[in-house]
Amino acid sequence: MSNSTLKQQKAKLNVGALLVYVGIGAFFLIIIIQFVFLMTTKSLNDEDLVAHGEAKYLRTAINEAERGDIVDRHGNVLASDMNTYKLAVIVDETYLEDALDVNVTARTLSEIIDMSY
Repeated sequence: MSNSTLKQQKAKLNVGALLVYVGIGAFFLIIIIQFVFLMTTKSLNDEDLVAHGEAKYLRTAINEAERGDIVDRHGNVLASDMNTYKLAVIVDETYLEDALDVNVTARTLSEIIDMSY
């Protein structure tokens, strides 16, 4: 082979390699542009990706635990959960605008809390 044909083949190889490099570079450039678009708009085909992800993976559940009783070795209950309430009555005459009748208040409260007068 002559020297000129080798140069022509080498030039063709350089042009072919350059086209491959440009093609790969364009491919990665398109991918990078797509990622940047997704990160900035957070949507794809007019679908909000954040809302779609939350709807798919976010669950809200309220688990109310029931506490167990504390029992001794014979099964007798030593402690248990129960609803309790605290009641306070202010009887200080300087605090109240009207005078408080203690007997009327005691009768009213005894009906509400199921205790004897």
